[in-house]
Amino acid sequence: MNFLKTIVLEIFHFIRIAIFTVLTLRRDLKGAKVLKKIKKKLNYIEKYDICVADYFIKFVSEHPNKPLIIFNESIWTFLQFENYSNKIANYFSNKYSLKKGDVVAIFMENKPEYIVLWYGLSKLGVISALINSNLRNKILIHSIEIAKPKCLVYGHELSDAVAEIEDDFTLKFDILSQGDSVNNSENNLENLVQNQSEIFSMKEKVFGSDILMFVYTSGTTGLPKPAVIKHNRFIAAGISFFDSASLTKDDVFFVTLPIYHSNAGCIGVGAGLASGATIILRKKFSATNFWKECIQYKVTAFIYNL
Repeated sequence: MNFLKTIVLEIFHFIRIAIFTVLTLRRDLKGAKVLKKIKKKLNYIEKYDICVADYFIKFVSEHPNKPLIIFNESIWTFLQFENYSNKIANYFSNKYSLKKGDVVAIFMENKPEYIVLWYGLSKLGVISALINSNLRNKILIHSIEIAKPKCLVYGHELSDAVAEIEDDFTLKFDILSQGDSVNNSENNLENLVQNQSEIFSMKEKVFGSDILMFVYTSGTTGLPKPAVIKHNRFIAAGISFFDSASLTKDDVFFVTLPIYHSNAGCIGVGAGLASGATIILRKKFSATNFWKECIQYKVTAFIYNL
């Protein structure tokens, strides 16, 4: 009797599995197709060891005048972004002789200039250390100095935070500001790159396996620690999320999270740089304006934290 009961249960279990298989077959086949598509792209990136700049340039060629980043009233097209990044690369190469493996610390709130800065530096093989804009005092000093930067570039909106610690650094590096060029012209990056060429010739080949940036841990169990993000990992993050969500370069992607973290900084920004979509960038999340702006900019996708 127990044997017969076991047989019946096994048959019931088999039928149940068969029913679920049939019900989910369409979804699973679609998932397998997407996975195959992603794997093909990732294999291509790995095979040819492609860096972010080499991958992004194809989108510039395809639609140079398409908006890449919309930030308040500012619109950066793919071509404008590419040209300005060349100015960045030329300035830091000519002024500081930065080379592959050198580090520049970036301390800014969300803005297009943040993204174009690390992208321009990446063309030199320079690593950007993305510093949490909420840090202050000793933790801020630690996060900057642990990266051993050649320069620190901060947003003028954070000038008070930098002024508090400027005399406490144990390492020596140049400090530049971004924004508010009228009141701080001497060390203001916007003024300094103004006369640089929009054409950049790579002096040293940058590969996908080279380090692109340092993204820091949150520091909840100790001081923040830099995690390594390579060029190929950044591209993979943008592609994998984008294709998994069945998005295309015609989508409009809303980024309200801080781009010093990998969620918005790699997946969100990767929507544009690694997938060719338009990014709607905001300084920070606003519950009041979120859905209004989604409608205003015809947003089709957004990223969030649980």
